[in-house]
Amino acid sequence: MNLVSKTKINKILSYKFIILIFISFLLSNYSSFNYLKKYDNYSVYKDGIHPMIKTAITNHYDEANNFVTNLRNKNNLSSKNNLSDEFLPGRLLAGYYFLTGEDLYQGDLIKAENGKFLYLFLKSLLYYLVVYLFYRKTIKIFSKRAVFFTTFLLCLSPDIVQYHSSFWNESLFFSFQLMMLILLIEFKKNFLNNFLLGFVCGSLYLIGQEYFFYVTVIIFYYIFIFFKYKKFFIKPLVSFLIGYILLLISVSYINQKNTEIYSTGLSGLKTALYIYIVPQVLSLEKNDNLKLIKKELKNQDILWAEKNNLKILNKDSFILQFNKDDFNATNDYQNHIFFKSIKIIFKNYKALSSLFVKKSLHLITLNPFYIQYFYEYDGKSEFLKTDEHKKNIPIRIIYTLIFYFIILKGFIKSFGQMKTELIFVLTISILYVFFVMGLLGTPRYFTPALIFMSPFFGNFFLKKIIKS
Repeated sequence: MNLVSKTKINKILSYKFIILIFISFLLSNYSSFNYLKKYDNYSVYKDGIHPMIKTAITNHYDEANNFVTNLRNKNNLSSKNNLSDEFLPGRLLAGYYFLTGEDLYQGDLIKAENGKFLYLFLKSLLYYLVVYLFYRKTIKIFSKRAVFFTTFLLCLSPDIVQYHSSFWNESLFFSFQLMMLILLIEFKKNFLNNFLLGFVCGSLYLIGQEYFFYVTVIIFYYIFIFFKYKKFFIKPLVSFLIGYILLLISVSYINQKNTEIYSTGLSGLKTALYIYIVPQVLSLEKNDNLKLIKKELKNQDILWAEKNNLKILNKDSFILQFNKDDFNATNDYQNHIFFKSIKIIFKNYKALSSLFVKKSLHLITLNPFYIQYFYEYDGKSEFLKTDEHKKNIPIRIIYTLIFYFIILKGFIKSFGQMKTELIFVLTISILYVFFVMGLLGTPRYFTPALIFMSPFFGNFFLKKIIKS
């Protein structure tokens, strides 16, 4: 009897990866169900705003609603739309609601109880399916123990899984990150693997525009391999670039059909520096009020627009508004403020450095409570004034320090477990997230780095270093 029981236990343990992934998937959907039960009803809307769908998320909802309206009215997909903040999220949301037949809005309000759970379910399903594929790939290469704890982090880290129950883009982004890692985990020379790597790498910026320059990280990966193996892998690199460039051309063509201009869809990236960084840099440099800085910048932009014969629709907002059908004016203005931002940042590098140090420390402080307070409070400013925020600070700091200690120790152990080119690409990927997002100072933007850290987390739990 004991022998039979032991055999059954061993058989169950042999499926521990699948059990872990399946249970995590169920917990993710249970969390989504509870959040929607609490917040997806009109009685909890504040000033007509859905507690789960607000701030930047509404941009994707508005865009999706335009797409769905055009499709249902049988308008051509090339009918004119605004330049997207991100290319993919709004289109996926539109596809979902078009297929389900539900409306996104009821009047001016985000419609409640219109199939949101299924949408979150599908996003979560995609993520855990990719986690399963990642496990299947890595178990053939690395220690079973390390792979288990890597999978554990991907499945149950509160910093990661909280986004599966939200309408932020992070959950979708994590899935594409892991697809890319599946292709990166072992270097292969064949065309298909490297072509797909280029395509998936490009897809990252379609979800988050900040990753438009991430392609340079992968190019450095190919260069590192060249110097390590003393062979010029021209075919893999060309295959990668074909996949990446083909994606760029496709996106530019679709945007041209929608907006009359060829664009890779970087409107959000062009304006982000100007909105979030430039006023703060100038405020530090001039020791002046932030509102006065913004007013001065806006007045400069008004003069620039008038000089270039651009008709301004709205002069009240910090970012000037033009007629929604005048895509050339909008694009010219966004290009102007982007290059203006670069010039100001380089000119005031001391203030920039000071701001970066302050913001980056906040960026890397983990926040597993983000989605919870995002739903509960009207905004960040309201939450920062609460006692709950003050109580969370020491918990977050201790939690962060423990986590990074594990990552550092796992990173050191990795040199006996993983190939150096993989360690290299994971490390510079983490640094990319840190330096590109550092000035924003929001922990949510640093969460993708945890996906890149996950193999180091798994290696921490190795009993001994295993030579590759």
